[in-house]
Amino acid sequence: MTRDISEVSETNSVESYLDKLFRLIPTEVTAAFLAINTLLGTEHSTANIYLAVTSALILAALSPLFLRRFAGVKTKIQLITAPITFLIWASNIAIYRFDPSWSPDKVLPTILILWTVVLLFAASKGPANA
Repeated sequence: MTRDISEVSETNSVESYLDKLFRLIPTEVTAAFLAINTLLGTEHSTANIYLAVTSALILAALSPLFLRRFAGVKTKIQLITAPITFLIWASNIAIYRFDPSWSPDKVLPTILILWTVVLLFAASKGPANA
């Protein structure tokens, strides 16, 4: 069964939106990153930054595999954008680990918001009645 982000029924907008989000970033990947991020604590050490970045890169690489195997997603654009979306999301979660001069606290959240809106807009087929 092939799942495409634009195939979601518009009958229940909450389920529709959650289903779309699930296919942007797999839940297993986000849960793994949250667990690792929590395990690292709030210490601003170089080792923690390397662990957070390495974990994020590994999980980003795994996200298309999760989508393909467990969500049945086969759309290339979704499989390509999933790692990008995850890295933007993970950057927002772990923003406090980085030097504020390198990663301003308003830039990454803005990028996350814009990226999510653009992806959801680009994936839709138009008005709900179409």
